[in-house]
Parts: sequence; structure tokens; C-alpha cells
Amino acid sequence: MSSPLFSVAIIGGGPAGTGPLVRAACRGLLPLLLESGIAVIEAGHELAVGSLKRYGVNADSFGTSFLESVEEASSLFRSTACAQATLQLGSYRTSHPPLHLVAAFLKCLGGDLLTSIRDSRHSQCFLGYTAESIRYLTDGSVEVCIRRTRGRERRTIRSRSVVLALGGHQSSTVATRTALRLGLSLDSLDKCSLIPSDRALSLAGRPQLLRRLDASSSPRVVILGGSHSAFSAAWMLTDSGVAFETGAISILHCGRIRIFYGSRSDAANDRYADFTDREVCPTTRRRHRFGGLRGDGRELWRRVTGRSTVDETRVHIQPVDSCSSPDLARLLADATVVIPAFGYLPRTIPIFDSRMMPLVIRAEMGERLVDGQGRVMLLDGTALPNVFALGLATGLRPGSDLGGEPSFDGQVNGVWLYQHGFGDIILQSILGLIDEANCANEHASVQRT
Repeated sequence: MSSPLFSVAIIGGGPAGTGPLVRAACRGLLPLLLESGIAVIEAGHELAVGSLKRYGVNADSFGTSFLESVEEASSLFRSTACAQATLQLGSYRTSHPPLHLVAAFLKCLGGDLLTSIRDSRHSQCFLGYTAESIRYLTDGSVEVCIRRTRGRERRTIRSRSVVLALGGHQSSTVATRTALRLGLSLDSLDKCSLIPSDRALSLAGRPQLLRRLDASSSPRVVILGGSHSAFSAAWMLTDSGVAFETGAISILHCGRIRIFYGSRSDAANDRYADFTDREVCPTTRRRHRFGGLRGDGRELWRRVTGRSTVDETRVHIQPVDSCSSPDLARLLADATVVIPAFGYLPRTIPIFDSRMMPLVIRAEMGERLVDGQGRVMLLDGTALPNVFALGLATGLRPGSDLGGEPSFDGQVNGVWLYQHGFGDIILQSILGLIDEANCANEHASVQRT
């Protein structure tokens, strides 16, 4: 008996992988998508949560951004709508909820999605499975090789298209190279003192960080980078109970620190004027809508720069290029902990053509993983027509329909984007391929008769 041909195989069932499904539910298209046949491959045993439960920090977004999709499609998310986590999240509509609460909410959402998939005749969820490779077949469809996350069982899944949603990771090699470009050398540092921002912000990594700091009579931390992760790490340190002296936490950044403001008046009231017309969203009139610091990181910046009712003297923010090489070397050498916060690289799996020859993707050379339609890009610049990617570090950028500042050329991620704009991009691509397949089947049927 031949294995079923799914319309799409989604590799990774976290917030990004389930985003297009949530978007389909909001548009009333989830039944159609499930009828066409989807396969969701998730290494864990629950959908929609992903790695969010690993972190002990607050979200950068307001609670309402997480609740919006459930409220739009309440008939499909009935259990989620009345769950305790949802009710608790409602108290954070205009504030930043802790990620553990967001994870509990998404677990409920994933449960509703899982029920819909299991109730479908043509769709299937492979929980506890890890995808190992993708291979093109001669007819243009793909074969995904999967295995039990715990165990040796292997099987293959055939699909017309694939969505990669495997998240991102921080690379020590990239951190070292980036530091060198900034005139810093990390090679001479004690490896135990180097703790990447992702680990520093995680519940598993925080004890290691705090033990090292507590062991020092005068702990000092250097955070490299000006990203959300960098400022979130600094915020977490100021709230850790460690006795830091004035200026003991240094954030060394390259370029401007951009700050989000909801309106011109909000920015003016905060004495903030560091934006141009191209850094104002034409749709919402927000300043640095996509590229600006939000949440706790934004509040930390306000405290350090004297814009808050609370002053923060333990943190020092300084551009890297304002420091001399000897001063930088001394700062790193004296640090109890150095936290590189240079962003993420996308997780991928090997992709082969029908002859089992490896296809080299652009992301392997440090380029964006996808084009504007979410299609995975090869090294030669061509896009794979039916292999898409969504999530952290993929490089998918918001289109003009989503608004945002015209000057923005970086990466932006978040549950709201996965369930709205970015989810729409992937959903439209999948639906287009389904329509093409249906037309081809109809044409073949007519010819047979």
C-alpha cells in the first residue's frame, strides 16, 4: 500500500510552524487545508509551544497580540477561549506577559489544533518525530525522511510542499567572527565566562550564569550587541539579586539603538527624536515599529538614559567604536561573564535533488534563507518552488501591506506575525500549490474520459 501524498508537510510544530494553520483558521480556510492533507512533524509532544517555555523573561509584545487570533476564530478554538491560561493572559492585554504564561496559552491553542488535525480524514500529526532530510522526487514532489526522536524507527512522508519551521540557534563561531569584526577577540577568554544570550535568558542556563556571578566579590558583565536579546539579558541581570556596582553591566553595541514609540506625542513626551520620516510606519504612525526596542529592554534603556521615574546606574551603554582597543581588551579581561548577543542562524536540514545530490542553500553562506514569498533560496539565487521556511532567523521580511517603517531591513519575528502577515504569505503559497494540483488532476481526469 502506497503512502499518502500530503499537500504540505510542516517540519516543526512550534509557534512558527502552526502560524499558517492559525491564520487559515482565522480566514475560515482550515477545514479546506486539512481536507487537502497536511502533515505536521514535531519533535516534542505538543503543538504551538516550541521553545518559549524555556525562557524566564517577559514577552516583547502586549498580551492582546497573542489573544487576537483566538478571538477571531473562537469557534475553532473553543477550549483555548475558556482556558485558565487565556483568562490570565487577558489581564496582560496592554502589558507584557511572562513567556511561561504565553507558553501555557499556546499549549492550549496547540491542543485545539491537534484535535482538528486528528479529526481530519486526510491530515496527520507526527508527534515525537524529527525530520532528517528532504529529497525531491522525479515528479517534483518531495519525500521527507523522519525518525522517532527517541528510538530508531524511521519512515518517509511524501508531500507536494514543505514548510521548514525549525527555529534558530546561536553559533559560537559566528559570535567569534562578529566580535573580531568589531575589534574584539574572544579566543583568549575563559570559555566558562562566555555565555550566549540565548542560554543566559533560558531557565536552564540562568543557574550557571548566577553561580559564576555569585562567586565573584565584584561581578562584572559585558554584553556584546544592541539587540532585544542584549537588553533583555541586561534587564534580567538587574532583577537577579546579584549585587552589581555602578556601571558593572556594560552593553557594547554597534550602530544606533532604536526605540519603539506608539506615536509622535509619546516620543516627544519622552524627549526622543532619533527617527526620520522613513523610520515612521505610514500605516500606524508608530516610530521604529519593527526595529525598535520594546518591553523590558525598552524600559531598561529609558532607565539608563534618565527617561524613567527609576534610574538605573548599574548598566552602562556604550558604542563599541567609542572604545580604544586597549580599553576593550581590558573590559573583556575584567568581565566575570561575557554575553554575546549577535542574533541567530536558522536551523535547517539537508535537501537533496532526485539524484540524491545535495542542494546548497544560501543560508549556509550567511545569507537570508528565504525570498519575499518565503521560498528557500539556493546558493545560485534560485528559489525552490515548493520548499518554504518560516520562523526565527529565516530572514522573511514584512511586506508593505503589514506597514512598518520603510527603512527597516533587518529581521523581525513574533507569534503575531506568524499568525498574521508571515502566516498569510506561507498560507497563500500553499493554497496556490493546492490549486495547481487540483487543476492538474481535473485536466488529467478530463483527458482520461
